[in-house]
Amino acid sequence: MIRRILVTGTVLTVLFFVLGIRLSGRLDLIASNPNPLIRHFAPTWRSLKKILDVPYILASTFRSSDLPIYHITLSASDRARLIDNLPNYPRENRLTEEFKQSAKAEFRSDNYFTDDARVRYRGVSPNHWNAVKKSWQINLPDESPLGARTVYRFFLPEDKGWVLAKLNEYRAKKFGLLTPEISYAWIAVDKVDAGIYYLIEGWEEYFLERNKHPIGPIFANENVSTTGVDLYRASSIDLWENRFDPNRPGHEYEALAYFLELVENASDEEFEQALPHSLNLPKFYRWMLVATLSNSTHQGNIANQNVYFNSADGKLEPVSFDTALARIDGPIDLSKTRLVNRAMQIPRFRAEFTALVRDYVSNPANLESDLAFYDETKKTITGAIMDDTKKVQTSFEVFRLIQSEREIVEHNFQALKKMVDSDGGLNFKFAEETYPLARRPFQKNLFVSFISTFATRDEFLARNLQFRAGKENNTIILSAGTHIFARDVIVPKGQRLVIEPGSTLQFAPGVSLISYSPIEARGTAQSPIRIGRLVYNIPWGVFAAVNTDGENHFNYVYADGGKDDTINGIYFSGTLSFHDADIEFTNGSVARAGADDGIHIQSAKGIIRNSTFSQNSMDAIDIDFARGEDSIFENNIFRETGGDAMDLSFSEMTIRDSTVTDCGDKGVSVGEASNPQIKNITVTRCFFGVAVKDRSHAIISNSSFKENKVGIGLYRKKPYFVAGGTAEIINSIFQDNKEKVTTDEFSSVQIHEK
Repeated sequence: MIRRILVTGTVLTVLFFVLGIRLSGRLDLIASNPNPLIRHFAPTWRSLKKILDVPYILASTFRSSDLPIYHITLSASDRARLIDNLPNYPRENRLTEEFKQSAKAEFRSDNYFTDDARVRYRGVSPNHWNAVKKSWQINLPDESPLGARTVYRFFLPEDKGWVLAKLNEYRAKKFGLLTPEISYAWIAVDKVDAGIYYLIEGWEEYFLERNKHPIGPIFANENVSTTGVDLYRASSIDLWENRFDPNRPGHEYEALAYFLELVENASDEEFEQALPHSLNLPKFYRWMLVATLSNSTHQGNIANQNVYFNSADGKLEPVSFDTALARIDGPIDLSKTRLVNRAMQIPRFRAEFTALVRDYVSNPANLESDLAFYDETKKTITGAIMDDTKKVQTSFEVFRLIQSEREIVEHNFQALKKMVDSDGGLNFKFAEETYPLARRPFQKNLFVSFISTFATRDEFLARNLQFRAGKENNTIILSAGTHIFARDVIVPKGQRLVIEPGSTLQFAPGVSLISYSPIEARGTAQSPIRIGRLVYNIPWGVFAAVNTDGENHFNYVYADGGKDDTINGIYFSGTLSFHDADIEFTNGSVARAGADDGIHIQSAKGIIRNSTFSQNSMDAIDIDFARGEDSIFENNIFRETGGDAMDLSFSEMTIRDSTVTDCGDKGVSVGEASNPQIKNITVTRCFFGVAVKDRSHAIISNSSFKENKVGIGLYRKKPYFVAGGTAEIINSIFQDNKEKVTTDEFSSVQIHEK
């Protein structure tokens, strides 16, 4: 009798496991059945099928997980309110803005604690929130970040592939793309384990700064119903938002408006000519490579767009995120993403992308490294997967899925290799649409300044009569003499602008000159080049260089009375501005700048020597993301500066042999992870002689600080940098400062006296 019971029990157990494994996927659909009576049994089924996890739970006792643990604690009423505010699923199946109520909660991790976190459920699709285990978003107080972050986003791993999201992040980083950091974490909610999650970096400014990109908009689609949505149409511009300023309407972003009009309505010839000047093509191709290796159409015309506008080069670049996976069993479907669909129909762009794919898949080491990373990632989370009793899938299903996706990753690599080797190129399925989609011509008249960036020399000269052609085919010359500019001038890419000694440029109020080509402005002591106001006491705009392919040289250039401007979506904060354009500025001067900076250098090398800066309203020189370590400011004089004489962010460089007198803020501001060497400078009557802050380190030697409120100050200004400033002060003199050196709790200093 006992034997019969054991045999029957064994048979029933095996039968339950077999049927459970075979039918699990189908029975999971109970949760989305429109009949509420059937749907009522979804939790019961999810609990029953956990019996399948018993062997894995036993096995997990022999494995350990060292994932970081995050604790969320809510009141019972707030927890109930969050649940009550969820969509009425399945009748309502999207978590749109009206369902994103948050609640105050405690949030704890290791030594971090706050009782002022704002927490809510997150994720548009119902798989994020229609079961016991839900995706979470945590917003910490700005003044109390955890590490460098105030936004913690916890995603269900099954939503993005248990290992796949990490593989795509690995590939994106390998290709030099912007991509959010992804890691694994364990969550406990009200002291109850919720299981393993993806922790994905939020859309914060630090995301750009840690990638050494200037702060700028990341354009994404609004979280609205995708029914009837077509993002890549000019008329859809207000369906886009800037992740850093979601309340500002999309139509206020000129670069985005131009881009959408270009993709939708330019002819093939216009599209081919203009796209490289609007979109960073090398990064676009690499972004496409990540998507193509996964055969992903997830980032398409209806949703999941993330596109960054880089103010250094004035171009858009896609952010690699949320890439799905599908098996390649035929042509690669481009019909759901118009930008890619259009680009790959241009033979030149298609050939360039195909060459990139061929180069990647022709090297077996690339597949080996991808799979090795995949396997190692799986190994690190195996214990946590088995420990997680709240996940909807069983451990058997999870490991089967991980293996299945690994096989697809390998298959897709080989399928692409076969395409480029045997078929001679990539096979695409295109959308059945012709351009312009709006049945009207490309509206060039609305975007003249953008189109001017790639005009021919003859087109430029016909529009700007002050200039003449040089002997070389790509040279544009501004001759000696006085030239009046009543409207903006855009010097196109592919040229060389030469401003002759003895030239005087007078700009009407608010008028600017922007050059996308290298500038040679080599005046002499006897015949300097002067850039200034046409109307007394009313500022003009800016004189700027953007994304020039060569260095810019300014010698004996005197600039006076400029301010700022926004052109082609780029904000120029300096009277002289250099974005992704190396500059050597010698024997010159900048005076009476009316906006943030006299000279602003961004994502470029800056050499400024033997020059004078006076009566500038804010900073005299501002350098952000200095290119390389060769930037140098030396033998300069600064007088009566409203803000900082020199302001450094994310830069390694040298400052030496300079004098600063009477500045409203700092002689040298060393911020945002900068590492300068400062030698033999004298700073008199400023608030700070030198300020070192926000994970910066300065070596200050043989310098003098006189009559300042603080000789040298070290502190943390922005909490997300975690650390303050550090400095070594060597053989320097402090005289009549109210305070010699100050530090806060996050900073430190070493002083080596003479």
